[in-house]
Amino acid sequence: MAWRRWPVQVRHGPQMKDKIIKCQDCAQEFAWTIGEQEFYQQKDLKPPVRCPICRATHKAAADDNFRGKVLQS
Repeated sequence: MAWRRWPVQVRHGPQMKDKIIKCQDCAQEFAWTIGEQEFYQQKDLKPPVRCPICRATHKAAADDNFRGKVLQS
């Protein structure tokens, strides 16, 4: 039987609220919601530094670079 990790329950008290973060790429402010904060906390991730649009652009560029390297070999 495989080990099953139960979901971590996050309690949000009075200090838990949506946060406004400034994107490091475009300097646009974006909201980091309580739900996103809980997800990042459960996965032990650092807070985002890019807005959703810049994140998607950055990911697409990284995917394109990876594909280019594979095709060149």
